[in-house]
Amino acid sequence: MKASRIVLGVLLVGFLCSKVQAATRSNIARYCCEKYSRKHIAWKLIESYELTKSSCSLSAVIFTTKKGQKVCADPAAQWTQKYVASLKSRQSLT
Repeated sequence: MKASRIVLGVLLVGFLCSKVQAATRSNIARYCCEKYSRKHIAWKLIESYELTKSSCSLSAVIFTTKKGQKVCADPAAQWTQKYVASLKSRQSLT
């Protein structure tokens, strides 16, 4: 019984650590990414972006889709840089 509680606790902590949530009114994410998404995300699905904290082991851009899904992207990738620039210009218009 005690072992199952420990396993459940470890799984819960792992699950919570893997979730990426947006910081309010900031482009700095609360959590870190473990790896980059392998797939290029369609522009029409993107709502916003955040940057991981400097204390994270992996520097990443976290895109939030219109459905609220968080996707970690390589900041050096050309498509990522293009999306960030477009989102910045969209933010400056509002």
